Amino acid sequence: MTLRPKLLVTQSSCVATLDYLKLESPPVSSAVALQASRNGYAKGYGFWFDSELADGILMSTAPGHARAEYAAGVYPNVAAAWLEPVRIGAGDEIKASLRFTAVNDDYVWQWNTRIETADSRQTKAEFQQSNFNGRFVSAADLHKRALTHRPR
Repeated sequence: MTLRPKLLVTQSSCVATLDYLKLESPPVSSAVALQASRNGYAKGYGFWFDSELADGILMSTAPGHARAEYAAGVYPNVAAAWLEPVRIGAGDEIKASLRFTAVNDDYVWQWNTRIETADSRQTKAEFQQSNFNGRFVSAADLHKRALTHRPR
């Protein structure tokens, strides 16, 4: 299972661009502001990547990308869930502060979130989270935990 475009309540935003041939410092941090394009419930962030493997050879795990289903079998999408779902209205703004710190052969992820209403910019919800005491799961693994899942 991969993230589907119809599940997204905002447009995507590039968090970081990494050139591993020139990368000197492994921590990556970014702040993004995402505007909800429709009403719905949001449950967290979906992460994927676009990669240029060599000149003209591209791979993407982005929702809706033609080759994403194939690439997701090797490089699954990652879900960073919020502590609880939040009712989002069109125009609401989701402000994210993200940090990825290399530790041994893995990364510690931190994602701080503030969701503000479209009309008055009042805070609807705020979360400060990390995978320090947990792990990320792929969208496929989450699907397998659903009550409606039936193994093939």
